Amino acid sequence: MPKKEKFKIGIMGCGTVGSGLVKLLRKYSLRKQSPEIEIGKILVRNEKRAVEIASELGLDQSLFCTLATDITENPEIDFVVELMGGVDHTKKLLLEALENGKSIVTANKDLLALEGKDLFETAKKQQQTIMFEAAVAGGIPVIATLKQSLKGNHVTQILGIINGTTNYILDVMKNQNRDFEDVLKQAQELGFAEADPVNDVDGHDAAYKTAILASIISGKRIDVNKVYREGIRNISQNDIRSADKRGYEIKLLGVINNDDDRVDARVHPVFVSKSNPIAGVRLENNAVLIKGDAVQELTLIGKGAGSLPTASSVFGDVLMLASQMQLGENPNPQYVCQHSDYAEIKPIDEVENSFYIRVSMHDKVGVLKAFGELTEKYGANIKFIDQYDASGDQAHADLIFDPIKEKAFNSLIEEMKELESIKAIESVVRVL
Repeated sequence: MPKKEKFKIGIMGCGTVGSGLVKLLRKYSLRKQSPEIEIGKILVRNEKRAVEIASELGLDQSLFCTLATDITENPEIDFVVELMGGVDHTKKLLLEALENGKSIVTANKDLLALEGKDLFETAKKQQQTIMFEAAVAGGIPVIATLKQSLKGNHVTQILGIINGTTNYILDVMKNQNRDFEDVLKQAQELGFAEADPVNDVDGHDAAYKTAILASIISGKRIDVNKVYREGIRNISQNDIRSADKRGYEIKLLGVINNDDDRVDARVHPVFVSKSNPIAGVRLENNAVLIKGDAVQELTLIGKGAGSLPTASSVFGDVLMLASQMQLGENPNPQYVCQHSDYAEIKPIDEVENSFYIRVSMHDKVGVLKAFGELTEKYGANIKFIDQYDASGDQAHADLIFDPIKEKAFNSLIEEMKELESIKAIESVVRVL
């Protein structure tokens, strides 16, 4: 690879993150640092959008194009920065860029989780690199940390608050004593949640990111469709108050356990002890707790989204690629995909978890005996039970179970529902 001093990048998409990247590039160029980076072309939807962005950012309109080939087939473009989102069409464009000898920087976690295999195989064949720091946790450098700083560790577990929208909703629900639908509407008005919030509140976004992290620490590809996901729609004020009373916060977590032959990768709400460093992560911030055999435990906390935080991660990847090319080096082996096989994912039924449940019941003699018989049948142990709100023959109870396999616990819950003394199982949440 010939040595170079100045590099031109092609930017596909110039929305929130793309605009942030342009601002960072401008500041960088004023510092006259090496390697030199300049914008070759910016792909936008249409000429009208080109005029708007050129005016907003003070750019020459000649930098803009509406044809992707002006970037993917342009010999003056050294590598491509993809910030437009989408899957199928974007994959096609990035494959074209790779086949034309251009490495990729992307923030597109959906694309990587769903179609990463074809992209990474093509990159390997073409001796190019795909960099994706911004695809997980925005401005937090978790990918570089795992691929470089912690490369000498066997990472056994990752717990991640990796969706800022759901963390914001849960935080506001608790601290302002408001219901889910009300806070979701506010999050949409503030731009933290999309008009169609399914990707965020039902756990899909977090599952994509969990799959990416699981792939890095396991050294194998992850089928994102096998990553269990459960969102936050059913979390109520009663759950939040119960968690707080017992010394917990409720968080939507990406959970990865990488300590045996099968990878345990899942997304769901969790009671997190207030002593855990990720329990206090507020509003739209993200956090990733990493456990390794050498480093023991470390936690990365910061902005998980936003124009400049995400652009910071994108620009870090741009500079790393340019630095390699400046030295005339081939792609850094730590950033070239080495995966060839898919990991075996542990089915959720076989995972062991502790559980919190809230039940409404008839307050009468024999209730606890019935509970005891069922727990004995399924090998479950009740760690904690608290009865409250007793009125006449009605009452509520909070129970926390010691770790038990999900399949056995689900069977236990189904039989509990059939007990004459149980009116309803009102909530079930896993406990970390």
